Amino acid sequence: MVTWPVVVVLGANVGLGLYLARFYLAGQRNGSLLRGIHLILGLAAMESLAMVGLPSDTPLLLVGGALFAGLVASLMYGRKIGGAGLVWMAHAAAGIIAFGGVLRWVG
Repeated sequence: MVTWPVVVVLGANVGLGLYLARFYLAGQRNGSLLRGIHLILGLAAMESLAMVGLPSDTPLLLVGGALFAGLVASLMYGRKIGGAGLVWMAHAAAGIIAFGGVLRWVG
């Protein structure tokens, strides 16, 4: 079973998310293009996790929860800096835990 595309897509998405978090924590605005790429990579990660067929659905559910939390935070708070801290923390935690679960499954 080929699992490296899942790790690459999810790892790139986590890396881009950490890069975007740096802007958020510094109180700066980030580009819409980067946020769009982050969303597309998240959707691609969820689709690749669904296609590979994991022994457990937990990483898939966590990626879905991270996507939902990210969309809710973006729609509710838009370009406001601050205000959505708890939602962003839940978004980041779900994504990082899902990535760890996939690495555990692959390794």
